[in-house]
Amino acid sequence: MTKYPLGSGLADIAPTILLDIDGTLIDSYASISTGFLNALASVGAPHPGADFMTRLAGPPIEESFQKAGLAGAQLELAMTNYYEFQQQGGYLEVRAFAGMLDLLKLWKQRGWRLATASSKSISGAKLSLEYLGMLEYIDFLGAASDAPDYSRRGKISVLDYVFQKLALDPTQQRIVLVGDRIHDIDGAKHFGIPAIGVNWGYGSVAEFSQAAAVVDTPAELDIALSKLVSTQL
Repeated sequence: MTKYPLGSGLADIAPTILLDIDGTLIDSYASISTGFLNALASVGAPHPGADFMTRLAGPPIEESFQKAGLAGAQLELAMTNYYEFQQQGGYLEVRAFAGMLDLLKLWKQRGWRLATASSKSISGAKLSLEYLGMLEYIDFLGAASDAPDYSRRGKISVLDYVFQKLALDPTQQRIVLVGDRIHDIDGAKHFGIPAIGVNWGYGSVAEFSQAAAVVDTPAELDIALSKLVSTQL
């Protein structure tokens, strides 16, 4: 694991809450699925079945295209078309999960540092959260790199990026990750930080076997998060 330099000020005192976006803060399935199917059609690829589509939200979109059989230039074009769809209005199909905006406000009032840790592209994350009035409560936007870079894609590389940019040491500071898929739980485990699984997203209970807590409502999330943060003192 990369060793991170300790920061100063707020980063050393207040807890840092790392938030997944899709399936945790916002319901973006309509936007993701429409953009994905449109991109497949644009390169002449067939649409996958219903079972494939139920697992679409969560992994990096590149991984989903690869599982749908795309590679090489066809993959690159599909990803470009997907991101163009999102930036040209696809983000307008997202909605905030009930209660999550209020939680962001509450956590900021407590002085907690809030950062995202998402496999969503950074431009797509910014557009979605800004549209829903959530961006102003986020201290740092951690997400996958935009096209055509793609150098920062999966959850682990995004978390590594967040820790470096915020000068956080996951072995010494109070950090908790909140997410809805196994990618979130595995990413947290990789860095040795606790994770909370939320049941209102796109994952299943089976994906949360390594989570420190599993919650059904935003109210339960606040309670579980407060307890975890207090035990890290």
